[in-house]
Amino acid sequence: AQATLTKLRAGATVQIGAGRRVAGYTMSSSGNAVFDRATKAALESTRGQELPPPPENYPDLVQAQISLTFVCKEGRCD
Repeated sequence: AQATLTKLRAGATVQIGAGRRVAGYTMSSSGNAVFDRATKAALESTRGQELPPPPENYPDLVQAQISLTFVCKEGRCD
């Protein structure tokens, strides 16, 4: 139900490789197999994608990894 969905959380760390491209990721389980599969599919779809460049004011701001948390809110999951 909706109340269960809004409690789900899955963490991920995305590794950024050469050319600001997504090189890989690690993911922690939410405890819900369906939510975890959707989270993994979202992460897989970014593999090899180029991230936007850093802001002009911070051209040297390059990260080797980014931490994300996937959550569900009423009507949508991000």
